[in-house]
Amino acid sequence: FGSSSSSIGLLRRPLPPPRAMAQDEQVARLLLSLRKSPSPEARAEIVRQLDELGDDALPAALSELAEGTMSSRIAASVLVANIRRSSRQRAERARVVAEEGLVGQSNLALRRAALRALVALGAEAAAPSSGAVLGLLRDEDAPLELRCEAAGVLARLGVDEKKFADEAVNVVVRGLTCGEPLVQLRAAAAVGRLGAHAAHQRVLAGRMASGYLAHDEWQLRQAAAVAIAEIGGELAGSYGPYANMIAALLDDDFIEVQCTAAESLGRLGTVATKYAAEACKVAAWAVKNPLPEVRVSAALALAQLCGAAPQVLARACEITAAELGSEDRELAMGAAQAVGALGGDAAIPHIAGAFRVAVGALDDERFRVRLEAAAAIGRLHGALAEPAELAAKVASEALHGGTGAAEGGGGAGMGTGAEGPTSALRAEAGKAMRALGPDVESLGVEVMEMLAHGSSEVRNAASEALVEMGSAGIGHLGVALRHQNLRVRLAAANALKARGFEDAHSYVSVTALRDN
Repeated sequence: FGSSSSSIGLLRRPLPPPRAMAQDEQVARLLLSLRKSPSPEARAEIVRQLDELGDDALPAALSELAEGTMSSRIAASVLVANIRRSSRQRAERARVVAEEGLVGQSNLALRRAALRALVALGAEAAAPSSGAVLGLLRDEDAPLELRCEAAGVLARLGVDEKKFADEAVNVVVRGLTCGEPLVQLRAAAAVGRLGAHAAHQRVLAGRMASGYLAHDEWQLRQAAAVAIAEIGGELAGSYGPYANMIAALLDDDFIEVQCTAAESLGRLGTVATKYAAEACKVAAWAVKNPLPEVRVSAALALAQLCGAAPQVLARACEITAAELGSEDRELAMGAAQAVGALGGDAAIPHIAGAFRVAVGALDDERFRVRLEAAAAIGRLHGALAEPAELAAKVASEALHGGTGAAEGGGGAGMGTGAEGPTSALRAEAGKAMRALGPDVESLGVEVMEMLAHGSSEVRNAASEALVEMGSAGIGHLGVALRHQNLRVRLAAANALKARGFEDAHSYVSVTALRDN
């Protein structure tokens, strides 16, 4: 039940075979130049050329993060950051498609697919659509089943609970007591997602859902397994038969139910450990299924169940990636989603191809395909989170002048003897931090400290990185306005003014007079 990837694995992965020999030679030549290049300008030009390769340069960049010189690792962090920024732009396009499906379509299946796409995009990328989901929750004319799902989605998107929790619980209670089995099960799943806000409904929802695990209709068995998994392993541990009943569904007559059972067992964690091997076999078989929902569910199950068996994940990724070129776009979208859902080391060589087919399908004439493409982009965007984290670590070490391996060799260190990175290298690292934007919120305090650096290049890069972090970075700049160092205050004021805070310099002037 371990995680599907590790940062050590990402750093030490051997460079995978490229799509063509010409590209292989081009990447190798550029990487060699990157390691030997003495000047920031030359490195920037090499990064620009690698940028033109787009996502295809990702495996090479990750390899360089592990094995390059200090300067080439910083350049590779810029490259990964740029790839992540492009991914963020695609995710925004996908979000617009998903929101259009939610508010502009009347078909229940399409609106449910739109909600799934928003969940796949994740809290950061889907946040601008939270208002549309909240509107659905409050829409008395919308199907109760859909409103219950909206309640759960709001919880997943990290929306301020004060804005919707009470309303969501009221909707969910109505769903639990409405007498319509499928609506009841959607409501039960929402109970699990709402957490403490629906604590009083957990036992009721669990018992109700368990009653459908052996129902004659396969859709109800499937929905019941989902609900139990959402309610959580703690409840399943208190009521032991739940895990046993879900495990029985691994031998169901319908592949949809089998696959959902495998995924649910994975989510139940240690409660279902004894069924992990069997569930993993089911998921490895189901990942070949042409139905997008089945394939994605199987991929998620494999990621949760087979984290300690990377060869299983790699094989699953190869199988799904082979379908990316299918003329059947729904089949291709299922494959792209599965690549993103598997994530980690296994997915890296296939992310570029998956992104290409998903972005191309955003303009498909069939709205269902467009929504599946939006979900695929969300999954793939999520798969880039760990590479972005690795790039952020490299850039952060450079900004702080960490010591370690010398400039001439590989390894994890960033220093050059006792001196550490030059101001120019730190400025390059700041560019990576700026491109990573919201991905480096946790490093905000460290970046703010660089506003006191003696180099204007480093100060500017740090201030721009804070601006790109969004509201968290703006908050750090506000704190910097009260810093005892005038240089820090001025750098923060310049950044805030560029963002539209015209009074920032006035505040610095008053503070400077006070300190003089």
